[in-house]
Amino acid sequence: MMRLTDGRAWLLALTGALFVGVVVIVASITRHGGESRTAGQPTTATADAAHSPWKGRLPDPCATLPQLTLTRLQLEASSGAAQNQNDGSQIRNCTLFASGGQTWTSLVSYSTTSFDEAQRIAEDPTRYVTRATMALGHPAFRSTPRAAERATTECTITAGTVFGTVAYRVWDESSPSADAVCAKATELAVAFYPSVRRGR
Repeated sequence: MMRLTDGRAWLLALTGALFVGVVVIVASITRHGGESRTAGQPTTATADAAHSPWKGRLPDPCATLPQLTLTRLQLEASSGAAQNQNDGSQIRNCTLFASGGQTWTSLVSYSTTSFDEAQRIAEDPTRYVTRATMALGHPAFRSTPRAAERATTECTITAGTVFGTVAYRVWDESSPSADAVCAKATELAVAFYPSVRRGR
């Protein structure tokens, strides 16, 4: 058997170490869907966990709404402080007040709750009527309360974001049906969702 010189042995050892390192890096990237992440960088909210690591750093929803869109829809925005929820998630709201004789109000909510977890909660048949919607070009769902007194006057469109979920909720006491109030919620979602960081 040919005996390796010290130089060749060292070169083979280095090559083997580099190969192992590449395999580890590729495996890590594959597990994260092709994304590379640095230490301390919040990950996207996925089905891997009920809540994302963005608690304490949720952006202000009002700050992300384009002023031109607010003006076009005749809306005034009012920011709210972040609120911790009993389930460990955090939520931050932006209240939208309609002007020009409109009778509805709306809430844009950013939450650290993951999309899959939000959908699981909304699919409780005792509390909500929920169905999928592709109006945003991304997975989303609309939900209306099961309670008869709110079934036609409240609707929420929920979609995924880099920090968890965003919900567009509309209340309209003059709404004649669930489809009517959901059409307004969908209009808001279509107008504002493009300005939200989605991550994936």
